[in-house]
Amino acid sequence: MRTTTTALLAAALLAGCSRAPAPAPAAPPPAPAIPSPAPMPEPPPPPAEPAHLLAPAEASALFEEAVARGLPRGDLLLVVDSARGLAELVCSDGFVAEWPVSTAKAGIGSAAGSNKTPPGWHRAAERIGRGAAPGTMFVSRRPNGRVIPPTGWRAPDPAEDAVLTRVIWLAGLEPGVNAGRGVDSHERCIYLHGTNQEQLLGSPASHGCVRFANAAIEELFDLADGVELYCLVR
Repeated sequence: MRTTTTALLAAALLAGCSRAPAPAPAAPPPAPAIPSPAPMPEPPPPPAEPAHLLAPAEASALFEEAVARGLPRGDLLLVVDSARGLAELVCSDGFVAEWPVSTAKAGIGSAAGSNKTPPGWHRAAERIGRGAAPGTMFVSRRPNGRVIPPTGWRAPDPAEDAVLTRVIWLAGLEPGVNAGRGVDSHERCIYLHGTNQEQLLGSPASHGCVRFANAAIEELFDLADGVELYCLVR
């Protein structure tokens, strides 16, 4: 009996050993791929600096010409471009400042009585209005007691050509062009001055002078304080 039982147990054990192993559990499905984030767009380039009236090489060449004409190297040159309605102030190191201006509505010319802005090389002969309130009105280069407030610096009547804030009286440096009988800028009372027609700056509008915004002529006056100022009109 024991032998039989033992044989049965051995047979059972043998059967268990020969049974195929249970299959391994299936591997979990792969996780879905996470897409890479889209690359960030490149930031736009910074806006280009506005071009000045004069390229650096041209500014340097004009300054050297001014020096050859007598301008001390440590002083200032103002270049007025009638076609573009801009004036640029330069020194021996280059650009200093730039402003919109108005030259003559009648164009460029030197003849007395023409109401034109004279071309060529000039120097600042007199400077008038130091310390005057912005908007001070000048008649024959003297304050007339009126101070035009900023609300009156864009007068609607273009025929009204007030001289305001500061006056820089020019003298021509080129005989026959802007100096001498019949063409003399100083005798013609050609000024750099503030205006009550600021809305017209950048376009021809004056009766011969070079008009500036009132803040601009005050800035130019202060920048040129104590130094020689030459002016080239072209």
